Amino acid sequence: MIISMRTTIVLADELFRRTKQRAAELGKSLSEIVAQALQDALEPKAQPTSPFHMVTFGGRNKVHHEPADLHRALEEDDLRHK
Repeated sequence: MIISMRTTIVLADELFRRTKQRAAELGKSLSEIVAQALQDALEPKAQPTSPFHMVTFGGRNKVHHEPADLHRALEEDDLRHK
């Protein structure tokens, strides 16, 4: 069973007109549009992430790495930190 509550809200005339128009365009009631807008506003927002940029060294030359290079670097690091 869906339980709903009737309430009164105050909207600016232009906001009311645009909301009523959008409801008609979507074939929904004004209450459905307002309820969905409130639901959307109360949803937790995902934190925007910054784009990933690979940092490379050595000027404009392309850096080429093989899996063996990574393995060798990890082995050297392990030996230094023993």
